[in-house]
Amino acid sequence: MSTALKYRVEITPSRWRNYQWIFPSLIIWGGLHSLSDNTYSWVAIEYFSFIACVSTLFFYWQHLQQAALLPETYLLGDDGSWQQTMSGIISVEGSREVLSGKSRVTPFAVFLCFSTQSPPRWILKGECDEQNYRRLCRIVLQRANLAQDEP
Repeated sequence: MSTALKYRVEITPSRWRNYQWIFPSLIIWGGLHSLSDNTYSWVAIEYFSFIACVSTLFFYWQHLQQAALLPETYLLGDDGSWQQTMSGIISVEGSREVLSGKSRVTPFAVFLCFSTQSPPRWILKGECDEQNYRRLCRIVLQRANLAQDEP
């Protein structure tokens, strides 16, 4: 049963998305340099530093290859239906998707999974206004509870 898409959600990419390539790099740097002294007895630390530098450059290069994120507008229904209507200033006729029970709410973001083959996406807390963010969290939690109740 599908209901009308009655909420308009405008998502403006957060400035933190420009720095998302730094987190995997920091994990690699921290992991390689926190190895025990026994590891450095058979491999010099310069090799590990070189691996960390190459991986950092790789993550940064991948970040540069991504298209610039534009503000997007979606329509959202109480049943978890979701449809894109605008990307930037261009009107888009997106397909109607339904949020699955795998979607999750975290303290800083909402992770959206869809029933269709659409890729999952994160929506950070400051990317839409507070009312729509709370509404989206409520709908995701309802969908997750329904998924748990099903056998």
